[in-house]
Amino acid sequence: MMIKLFVLNEEAEQQPLSSRQLMTRGIILGLVSGMLSGMFGIGSAPFIQVGLLILLKLSIRQAVGTTMLVIIPISIGGGVGYISEGYVDFILLIQILIGTVLGAFIGAKFTRLAPKLLLKSAVLLTPIIAGLLLLF
Repeated sequence: MMIKLFVLNEEAEQQPLSSRQLMTRGIILGLVSGMLSGMFGIGSAPFIQVGLLILLKLSIRQAVGTTMLVIIPISIGGGVGYISEGYVDFILLIQILIGTVLGAFIGAKFTRLAPKLLLKSAVLLTPIIAGLLLLF
């Protein structure tokens, strides 16, 4: 997967998908990423991005932007489930929301300016580093 993201030329991959292929791949990606998000939280966003890049052949900037909006309903659906189980600290939620809204805005501006290679590297390295931090 890493080789496919870095080695293959984006322009060479721009063979358009049919409407049926796009819908089928989109639904499969949605089901898998929805289940991962429900089980592990929004930490599954990198998997959504990789799916958008490889399965749906979006550009890195389209994948990042689309993921930002895709996670809204995923977050609401999963969040309601966790609220109903009593697993949400609302004071902490508000404190974190203040920072993440500002951070997401700044990050979106950075995405527009950042080179594609840097964005692709960040999409791949972020979950790898997070996984290593959880292990150790």
